[in-house]
Amino acid sequence: MRAHCVLVVDPDPGSLDVVRHALPGTDVHRVDSVYEALAHVAGHRVDALVSERLLPGASADQLLQRLEHAGYHVPVILCSHRRTPMEHHHPFVVAAFTKPVDVDALRAAVLAATATAASA
Repeated sequence: MRAHCVLVVDPDPGSLDVVRHALPGTDVHRVDSVYEALAHVAGHRVDALVSERLLPGASADQLLQRLEHAGYHVPVILCSHRRTPMEHHHPFVVAAFTKPVDVDALRAAVLAATATAASA
């Protein structure tokens, strides 16, 4: 069985450690921006994407629109420092968390997203 590939889109380098801690044995990569995320998705297999909502140069909403427009159907988990719960109704968004993210909840969301993507 191949390891899942998760892309973290977040300018904070510490986010990579959080996701790696939540998902041992998972191939995890991090990029800083929407533009880097689109380039990564275009050139690599990505089973799930964990993204900060506020990104340099563009928002996660713009990332979702561009992924959809380019035909990349990747499950997305949104994270933010906002203190209120986030709701997002884009079909790619499978979960949304307020930072600091609970590691067990993040793990469960990514595993559910990758299982659903694998069965599709």
